[in-house]
Amino acid sequence: MLRGLPRTVRHRRYSVLPAAISLTLVAFLAWKTGAGLHVVADRLWAANWGIVGGTMVFSAAWHLGMGAHKWWRILRAQGAPVGYWEVLRVRAGADPIRFAAPMQVGALVSSLYFGKMESLGFSRAAGSVLFDKALNLFGAICWLYAGVMVAGWMPMTWGIGFHTCIGGAVLVLIGCRPARRLILLRAGKLHAKVGRLAAGILSVFEELSPSRKIGFLVYAIVFQVRPLVVCALLFVAFHGEGALLPSVRQFLAFGSVVMVMSNVPSIGGVGPREATLIQVFTDFGDPQTLFSIGICLSFVLQVFPAMVGIPLMFPLLRALTPSGAVEADSG
Repeated sequence: MLRGLPRTVRHRRYSVLPAAISLTLVAFLAWKTGAGLHVVADRLWAANWGIVGGTMVFSAAWHLGMGAHKWWRILRAQGAPVGYWEVLRVRAGADPIRFAAPMQVGALVSSLYFGKMESLGFSRAAGSVLFDKALNLFGAICWLYAGVMVAGWMPMTWGIGFHTCIGGAVLVLIGCRPARRLILLRAGKLHAKVGRLAAGILSVFEELSPSRKIGFLVYAIVFQVRPLVVCALLFVAFHGEGALLPSVRQFLAFGSVVMVMSNVPSIGGVGPREATLIQVFTDFGDPQTLFSIGICLSFVLQVFPAMVGIPLMFPLLRALTPSGAVEADSG
């Protein structure tokens, strides 16, 4: 009992940490900028609601529809007999869990659902989720890479180093078998079951050909353009006619930094996203307006798509219960 206590405490700390980061940063930024709820509400009321509403619809449709299509293509490449609409339902239903729950619970729920398929299994289903997340992270880094190059922030020597790092990341993702074998070797030393689980998770990296991996990489880069487009549209919505707006180059440079910093551990990037936006776009609005744009950006990118998926969350959770699985098989 006492021996297990420290581990329990650590797990609670890990689950509470993202929420603490988000709440602390949002509260600090609201105090620092003087943007209370009434200020954010006033800025939002004065915004162009036609643009805001259209941006919300675009963001949710792109995030859920295109994200599900990308994941469906990965599952089909693994040989899973699954349809696109089923993947869309699972992705949408897991999105509220992914946003609100800690410790990658949403990814676990998705893996458990498709892990019931005999042709896939839990480890390979988890591998599809991991591969999809790796693609998304790579897509975000590529946009950061493009933004840094466009802005000309780096000296030539640093640029060469950055090029080398990006090229190395591509090689590791596409065909670096020694790195994967090292992971499997270490996992097998821990326990045979751990080794088999790791082998199943990493199998997708072995099963896909380099050309197909490159295709998925390009797909991920296109998919990750959504935060940049949403950020630009919200700036237009919150700034009146004649207001100073960033150029396309500045949106690419600064927006890509905001996108990557949204991956800092937190609740859906809330907190780090607003703090970064206020810092990098400081010449294009007062702190209160920038904070309001950041809050709206988090809502449009993360909260609204999760809200759309709430009606599908409960059928997804029921399908994971033994009774739900029996009903699905009989249907």
